[in-house]
Order: sequence, then C-alpha cells, then structure tokens
Amino acid sequence: MNKKIKVYTVEWNWVVNPYDEPSFTRVSVGANPYDVWGDDPDEWTLNQTEWDQSIWHFFEDMDELKSYCVNDGKGEWYIESYEFDHDDDLANIK
Repeated sequence: MNKKIKVYTVEWNWVVNPYDEPSFTRVSVGANPYDVWGDDPDEWTLNQTEWDQSIWHFFEDMDELKSYCVNDGKGEWYIESYEFDHDDDLANIK
C-alpha cells in the first residue's frame, strides 16, 4: 500500500460567485489517510488529526488534480494554480 504523498499549495476559486481575492490552501496527491490510518478519525492520534485538518482535498494522482484546473462550470470550485510544497509519508505521522 502506498503511504507517500506530495503536498501542494493551490490557489482556488468558486465556479459561481468567484472571490475577488485569491484563496490559498494545501492539497495532497497520493495516499489517502483513511486508507492508511483507518476509516474512523476518532481513533486517529492528535498529530494525524491535525495533519488531516491542514489538507483541504485529497487527490489520487496528478491527473485528478489537473482535472480540477479547468473552470468548466460543472463543479463547485476549481484550481487556478498549484505549486509543490513538500513530500510526506503518512506512515511516519503518529
């Protein structure tokens, strides 16, 4: 099972009623914490919960992330730009 992820900082916006100012947050690409740490967040450690809460969205791969980089009017939000932040290994977050 893959436990490694890449974290990106993204600039995103809403499809309907977009913000005038850019909104930035972090997303991850790769492993999903629910697959690594279990389906019940109540059983996660404080470090795992804090890490999870710092990530806005989980993508399976870069193709999925890039599919959100198009404002096609179909979703609620889209990514205007993204930049690599760092690598993480979910197995090391205890």
